[in-house]
Amino acid sequence: MDTKKELFQSKIFVKYSFNEKLNLQSTKFSIIGSILILLSITLYLVNSLFLENEILFKTIILIGIFGFVLLLIGQLLFSFNEEFGSGKLKDDFVITNAFISIGDEVFYFNSLTDFKYIVTDFKGKEPHFFRYDLENNILSRRYGKGVLNWISFTHNGVFYKKRFYLESEQHLQSFRQVMNLLISEGVNIKKALEF
Repeated sequence: MDTKKELFQSKIFVKYSFNEKLNLQSTKFSIIGSILILLSITLYLVNSLFLENEILFKTIILIGIFGFVLLLIGQLLFSFNEEFGSGKLKDDFVITNAFISIGDEVFYFNSLTDFKYIVTDFKGKEPHFFRYDLENNILSRRYGKGVLNWISFTHNGVFYKKRFYLESEQHLQSFRQVMNLLISEGVNIKKALEF
């Protein structure tokens, strides 16, 4: 079989750094909303303990409601406008019979040890009742974004763990077929977990 022929292709998912995440509009709404809610709680305590002013009380309620609305908008923007939530697709991820390439780096199977993979997600995967979100270690009702999948391996003493994107259920099936093909050809691959 031709070792240069691509058996599978996708993208590597990279989480945003803290500074990139702060630049997101959703985070700005969430921070401002949280500050307004904390301000309204503080003003409420001051008013109820010392001032007992009814006009200030109504103003505090309005500030709290406005803060809650901003916080809710921030969370909705984060969930729906950000296609991949807290990260972006970056490098190409290609598997052939002989190697894996991630961006410009090439890793030959015969030089890899402890190769494992997990596939739990594809874009649009329905949550059914609940789905386990491995990234946040919680049960979630969100539809899949396709990025809760990873491979890990050791190459020349260096451990690599990379998340990758699956765009559909067919893409997930294609990945499984490629893994089964490589295993049948003698490549040492372990399926760590698969939903």
